[in-house]
Amino acid sequence: MPKIFLQKEVLEKRVFNQNEMLKSFIAGYEGMKVMGFDSKILLTKVVKLFLNFREMPKFLKSIVSDEKSFDIQNFVKALDLLSSKEEERKGRVALMKMEKLDLE
Repeated sequence: MPKIFLQKEVLEKRVFNQNEMLKSFIAGYEGMKVMGFDSKILLTKVVKLFLNFREMPKFLKSIVSDEKSFDIQNFVKALDLLSSKEEERKGRVALMKMEKLDLE
C-alpha cells in the first residue's frame, strides 16, 4: 500500500469520506433499492474500501478516532447486509480491531 495514504492530510480526508460514505449508504440502503440501484453491490464496494486497509493499525485508529462521522453500528449494519460470506468474515475481523481501538 503506498505510504501516501497514511500521510496525515490524506488520511484525515480519506477517513472522513469513508465514514460519511458508509453512513450515507446505511441510511439510504432501502431507498437505493426502490430507485433501482443494486444497493448490496454498492455497499460491498464501500466496505471493501475499509477492508483494503484493515491490516494498517494507523488507518483503523484514524477511522475510530473520527468523532464527526464514525459509528461502529454503521459497520455492523453493513456487515449484516453483505451477501458474501468471505467479505463478511474479513469485515468481522476488521470490526473486532476497530472495537478494540474504540475502547482505548
